[in-house]
Amino acid sequence: MDHVRSALIPSTEPSPEQIRQAEIKTLNTINDLVVYAVDPSIYDARPFLGWDSEELRKLTDFNGKIVIDIGSGTGRLAFVAAETAAVVFAVEPVGNLRRYIKQKALSLKFTKVYPIDGTITDLPFPPGFADITMGGHVFGDSPEAEYSEMKRVTKPGGMLILCPGTSQTETKAHEYLLTQGFSWDLFEEPQDGVKRKYWKRVE
Repeated sequence: MDHVRSALIPSTEPSPEQIRQAEIKTLNTINDLVVYAVDPSIYDARPFLGWDSEELRKLTDFNGKIVIDIGSGTGRLAFVAAETAAVVFAVEPVGNLRRYIKQKALSLKFTKVYPIDGTITDLPFPPGFADITMGGHVFGDSPEAEYSEMKRVTKPGGMLILCPGTSQTETKAHEYLLTQGFSWDLFEEPQDGVKRKYWKRVE
């Protein structure tokens, strides 16, 4: 039993600084969740969402395209695409966020942004539906299943985009995307550091 105990119980007590850092991380996570789900406008104003939209625009031409934005959140990617796309489906599992996207689309006079329920591993579209399938801060929990579903709903010759895709510490998802032939680059999220973005044309 000693080996079981040693695996479950740390060999040394955490320092007060380590405990405090864990408390801060937990509180920040809870705060983000509450703000994200209860008052999305606060989340939408967070500095890290203020990255240069050209980082997305220069990856592909959205003009006249059918676009799926996965894990749309407050619509950071969706509204960039909506400037020129034929239609944007903002896939978001949180009902309050779908309502926020709908109201924001009305205020911005975007008439072809449609919030829709779904997740990255369960997209409510037929095979080969979209010209562009994209997402930000959404990939990595189940890389194989997520990539397979993104690819399924995208037309041959269409684009897969993750912007942002991963942070520089997320090695598993990064390595998986490289094995699938994604190109990648770095860009800066204000007050949140350097992130990776990825893109690939579906064969």
